[in-house]
Amino acid sequence: DNNSVASSEVVASKPIVSTVVVHLYDLSNGLARQFSGQFLGKQIDGIWHTGVVAYGYEFYFGGGIFAGSPGATPYGSPVQRIEMGTTSIPQDEFAVFLKGLNPRYNISTYNLFTNNCNNFSNDVSLYLTGKPIPEYITGLPQEALNTPMGQMMRPFIENMQNNILRQQGAPASGGFGGFGGGGFGGDGGFGGGNGGSGGNLEMQELERALQASLSPEYTQQSGTTTTVSAAKPQHAHQQLALGHLRHSTPVLLSGGADNAHKIVGKLKEFIKEENDKGNTGVTLSEELNTALGTLETALRQQKDKLATATLGGGSKEAGIYKVIADLLSFLPGDKIFPVLDLLRLVVLVGSSNLHYATTEANTIRKLMQTYIVERDKSTAAPRGVLVMVFRLAANMFSTLDGARFMTSPELLPITTELISEAVLSADNACRLAGSTLAHNASLYVPKDDGDATTPVLSALVHALNQKPQDRSGEECDYTMLMAVGHILFANSAGCELVQVLGLDLAPYLSSRTAKIQAVANEVVLLLSHI
Repeated sequence: DNNSVASSEVVASKPIVSTVVVHLYDLSNGLARQFSGQFLGKQIDGIWHTGVVAYGYEFYFGGGIFAGSPGATPYGSPVQRIEMGTTSIPQDEFAVFLKGLNPRYNISTYNLFTNNCNNFSNDVSLYLTGKPIPEYITGLPQEALNTPMGQMMRPFIENMQNNILRQQGAPASGGFGGFGGGGFGGDGGFGGGNGGSGGNLEMQELERALQASLSPEYTQQSGTTTTVSAAKPQHAHQQLALGHLRHSTPVLLSGGADNAHKIVGKLKEFIKEENDKGNTGVTLSEELNTALGTLETALRQQKDKLATATLGGGSKEAGIYKVIADLLSFLPGDKIFPVLDLLRLVVLVGSSNLHYATTEANTIRKLMQTYIVERDKSTAAPRGVLVMVFRLAANMFSTLDGARFMTSPELLPITTELISEAVLSADNACRLAGSTLAHNASLYVPKDDGDATTPVLSALVHALNQKPQDRSGEECDYTMLMAVGHILFANSAGCELVQVLGLDLAPYLSSRTAKIQAVANEVVLLLSHI
């Protein structure tokens, strides 16, 4: 089985901060969406199964607690990936947590409708991120399943579930081989076996793998996997109570989506001004008006759920991307900020974020280079453009794909330069956007990359040490403190640098705002446990 992991092997990279993603599967294979309206009188988009991806594995409940290769479980391919955020909870603590769930989630307690995979995923997500999975998953209406169509589908779903359990090697009675039952039972060799004992990841070995924060000193590279030769000693920070820092997720700048019509209106005004000057590279054509109208409507109607929103798909979505590209090339620098304002909202949409992190990655790169990195610092850049570029960069961290792009070897130097310039800006809006960017980047930036962490920490310490009247408010202070804490976690060199730089935490420890005081205390803990 290509998805199996031998007992002495784990997936290569285990960051201290792990992203948490819910994989969503439709057990009805589209039947619910196709027939629910006709038979139930209401639309049900799917009969959902979920798994939680963290620490390089996908954890799920199917009669027992299982772990497998993300997206390669017996449930097929996920129909959706839901970003829940990140966690800094140590892997060994998570292993203990899963063992504690075994009495509730096992073959004898499993019930497809009342104690199922989604209840398990919700418990795991709450533990790792403090956030529940979407209610439309856990709250699938019980009354719908009691209708004639629901009763018709129930045996079909139960039969399919039983087939999956049999494929996983569940015995006719007794233990299921789940977590805490003698092995990490599951797909592709996590207890199901692949024709030999080498496919099993036994409990003791799994815990050792989860405890190891893998690094070159403690691992040997072998193909696409890493063999654990010794468990890396835990950093002292792993034992600290860090309520705020452990449960942080990216901060997204989504304000203004409900006013998309005003942004579009300003954009059309600028296009007309350029056309009146004889610049006709872009005109208020039917194609442009249609694309902007589609975008405006999508942003307004889905403003509260942009991560799972759609821009129309297919040709409509492609039309929006084309119009944005055309406008970025057409409008002069002092009139480009409405396009950037729309773009920073567009990248909050999951599919669009992936598009700009891959297919049109050069668009984001060029914007950051042109307006921040390569611009003539002796002349003042348009304030609106600077603010929007910083906000756009911060929102690129709304998905794992975007975060990987922004912290890739090619982009990381640009990202760090943006952070340094923004948090030290004399403009309040730039500083606030920069603190958000710093916070989001700190969740993913490699701790061992001194070229990245040193300038960011230096800029953050300088900004935090400014007099109160020169700072940008409590929200800015809070996000900058969080960024410092994330970078310092399990990073002794970073802690020593901050001590040398002389970070003054006194104003924050005495703050009247509880969350600022709490994070400042957590930073003190980090600095005192190097």
